Amino acid sequence: MRAMLPSGCHVQERKNLRLHDLQASGEGEEDVTVLLHELPHHHHLRNSALQSIDVRIRCRHTKATRDPRTWKIKNNSYNQLNDSWQTNFDFIVTYEPESEHLI
Repeated sequence: MRAMLPSGCHVQERKNLRLHDLQASGEGEEDVTVLLHELPHHHHLRNSALQSIDVRIRCRHTKATRDPRTWKIKNNSYNQLNDSWQTNFDFIVTYEPESEHLI
């Protein structure tokens, strides 16, 4: 399954994001890639400081990928960022499903 971004570019192929589906299919050991804007607004990953999660940002225009955990925004959660950040960048989290629950 390929997910479409608002800008029309493709994200890497991903597994189903629900933990119980991953475990039921025997794929619970693999890391899962999650885009923060696809999660519900109240999800704990969207409300955690960027420095406390394994996050990378990708510019939707240039496709450059960076680690924002050393930037001034590191103490902010995704939900605290202004629209410019949420519109121009994809916040990509690599998640170990066995360590925490996705939803």
